[in-house]
Parts: sequence; C-alpha cells; structure tokens
Amino acid sequence: MEENSIYSPIYHSNDKPDKFPVVLRTSLSLSGGRGISVVKNIDEFNERFTRWWTPYISTRFELRVHILGEYIVKIFKKELNDENDSSTIIMNNENCHYCLRRIGAYPKLDNIISSLHSLDEFNGKFYSLDIGWDSKKKIYFIFEANSASGLNDNSSKLYAEYLVREMNL
Repeated sequence: MEENSIYSPIYHSNDKPDKFPVVLRTSLSLSGGRGISVVKNIDEFNERFTRWWTPYISTRFELRVHILGEYIVKIFKKELNDENDSSTIIMNNENCHYCLRRIGAYPKLDNIISSLHSLDEFNGKFYSLDIGWDSKKKIYFIFEANSASGLNDNSSKLYAEYLVREMNL
C-alpha cells in the first residue's frame, strides 16, 4: 500500500532495525493481536524475532472500519478496558473493547477508502480496516486490512444484505 501513497506498515524479514521500538509479527493471519509483540531494543529483537518486523508507529487511537463496496458502513473505536493504563502499547482483544462511532465523525477516512478503491485488490470488495491516528504526522495509518472480520449480529446482517445485492439473489 505504501507504494500507492497509503500510509501503512512496511514489513521486513531479512534485515535488522536500527531504531526501536519495533513491532514483531509471527503470522499475517492471526486475529485479536495474537502473534504481535513490541520489542524495545536489539537484544529483545535478537531473542524474539521469527518472521517479520515493522517500525512501531505510535497511534493515539485505533478504529475498525467496515467497508462494503466503496462505502464505509460501520466504524468501531477500540478503547482500553482500563483507560488509566498508560503502559499499553498494543491494543488487542484482551485489553480493549469496541464502541460504535458515527461515520460522519471521521470525514478524512473517505480519502483513504477512495485511494484503496483505485487498487484492484480492494475495488468493489468487502473488508474491514484497522486504522490508527498518527498524532505526530496528523494522518491515519492503516495497520491491516481484514477479509474475515469478526462480526456482531448487526454487522453480519449488513454484510449478508450486501452480498445478496451483489449476487443478484
């Protein structure tokens, strides 16, 4: 995505980082934050690195954005279960919960979705994005795209209705 000017992680597998912290990933297909950890120095890196690493981007908050076709249909904000916990660097299913947010509260997301739809991999598809706000650069950062998001009953219904329309059933 980076080559299309979409701010997102650049995965490394062969070289070592020169700045820390970095995010380690053991898999690109696990969910709920499993297989993701943060290391703060080269010793931790050498001890724990297995597959991929990316530079750590400090984000102020995270969103799960559901897209059907070319439209945002739901936005959930990830919030810490303990809002006073300042030690959390990765927000995962064990230390967070999701709160539904108004789509209109995040107008800058429309530009990201438009950029993604210029790529064949995303055009006319259904997926969700995990997005953070980089408060230093004042820009959204796409952590990952999910083709099989966990869905609640209301979101499942939206996806099902979309698929029925797309399949002309």
